[in-house]
Amino acid sequence: MTDSNADARVLIVDDEPAMRSVLSEALEAEGFQVRRAASTQEALTMLEHERPHVVILDLMLPDGDGIELACRIRKSWSVSIMAMSASDAMIDRARESPSVDEVLSKPFEWETLVEGLQRLVA
Repeated sequence: MTDSNADARVLIVDDEPAMRSVLSEALEAEGFQVRRAASTQEALTMLEHERPHVVILDLMLPDGDGIELACRIRKSWSVSIMAMSASDAMIDRARESPSVDEVLSKPFEWETLVEGLQRLVA
């Protein structure tokens, strides 16, 4: 556990239960406080009640476009956004979006994810 992560709150938005679970458990072991959402709507509902420092956002959600969700989040809340996708086209769109702070291409190295989160919560 890293003490500098102890107060950092992260919301993971991914429709794949295994990805949410693995990320959540690993980030909690690093000291982050983690919440999970499986859809665009669930993420927006959680953001009404939770104030994460960072949203880790899968860009390919079944109920909405991840880039559009990032824009909606940015308009309403002051939160950093780390986008991730296995799609090169979505990665390119995320890199061009002013609403996205960090971009990860799946699969990614664990250290890359943690270092990006630490930059965003610093």
